Amino acid sequence: MMSGVAALYAVAVVAHVLTVLGALVSVGVAGGYCAAVVGGGRGAAVERYFAGGPSWGPRLLYPAALLGLVAAASSRGRVGLGDYWVLAAAGLWAGAVVVLELVLRPAERAVAEGLGVETSGGLRAGAGRGVGAAVVVVGAILAASVLMTVR
Repeated sequence: MMSGVAALYAVAVVAHVLTVLGALVSVGVAGGYCAAVVGGGRGAAVERYFAGGPSWGPRLLYPAALLGLVAAASSRGRVGLGDYWVLAAAGLWAGAVVVLELVLRPAERAVAEGLGVETSGGLRAGAGRGVGAAVVVVGAILAASVLMTVR
């Protein structure tokens, strides 16, 4: 029979993995729609995606980080918050969040505001920043995930 701490660890790990996957999919979708705008796409699907402003899905990175800390704290010493790989993964994670908040979300906001009025290259430049930011965020989270998995 599983103890309460062991059950908490198992639930936290599963919830962490699911929220990471949700965040990765959300960031990928945001990057994909930005890529569509870079390619000249301004159809109904693009308009619908950007209609509400920046997507909130990529912010699943926040609860994913919290769930990772809960999993580490309930791991019964298997994971130490001071372990080099935990610190490296946390650094990658923090970098991903900074790029998300300072580049991807503002790029999505700029595209949302520009879709209805702009026909120049400025809209595509903003969308291009969104694509680049999405690639960086996904890369950082994948690298952190590899560190956490193969440690």
